[in-house]
Amino acid sequence: MTTTSDERWQWAETGKMINHPNRSKSRLEIWREFWRETHHSQSEKAADSRARRAAKRAGLVARKSRWRSDTVDNLGGFMLIEPRTKTMVDGSRFNLSADDVIERCTPRPE
Repeated sequence: MTTTSDERWQWAETGKMINHPNRSKSRLEIWREFWRETHHSQSEKAADSRARRAAKRAGLVARKSRWRSDTVDNLGGFMLIEPRTKTMVDGSRFNLSADDVIERCTPRPE
């Protein structure tokens, strides 16, 4: 499907493309998607920081994988390490999420 110059001009004025298969989203929709993606990454960084702080309060170290995720021995998450002996406590395949680390490191009321 080809577009006429009138349709292109209308798209430039309104931000919406009329009847074009490759440009079905408005500029505003594209911007909103970009904002959601970047905002999500910021909240993910905050969750990682909370997980590291919870592990530190529990006397452990939460180490996040730096390699590509979804390999055989690396699932892209966290591993809990006991710092004095440098032994792995949980997450041998970097399979803990930030929420898992926080859950395991938060003391449970009795």
